[in-house]
Amino acid sequence: MKKVSEIAEEIGCSRTTVYNHLNSLNEELEQHIYSRDGVKVIDSKGVELLKLSIEGKGIEQQSLTEAGKEQETEGLTLLERQALQQHIDSLKQQVNRLENQLQEKDRQLSRKDKQVENFQVLLQQRDQKVEQLEGEVLEQKKGLLDKIKGFFTGDKG
Repeated sequence: MKKVSEIAEEIGCSRTTVYNHLNSLNEELEQHIYSRDGVKVIDSKGVELLKLSIEGKGIEQQSLTEAGKEQETEGLTLLERQALQQHIDSLKQQVNRLENQLQEKDRQLSRKDKQVENFQVLLQQRDQKVEQLEGEVLEQKKGLLDKIKGFFTGDKG
């Protein structure tokens, strides 16, 4: 734990600069700031984030947050790391399972596409057969009408 004045001296800047960065990074640093006898003190993770902010002068808050997360990860116990690794492994398995399901759905869609294509061919063949039969029926009607006309006109040909 370091006081603001100690951090300023260590970095080589004014206390005002440290306070300005503390205020601008309040959300990221609030869990690292404590009060001892009315004096602000910052833990080691907070000091590192402050240093990044002050020395970088243009570092985005997102990268500061990521740096803080990395430092938090470094401070994890073995059990916490193992739990995190198990969670990561579980998520990887879930991703693999979902990828496999997606591949199966792709295969199913491909089969459905083929079925639709085959159905369209069958419909087209059916339509052609209907047209052919309608043509034959028309010819037979015409032939029958001609025979009926011939019967009434006396032409029995």
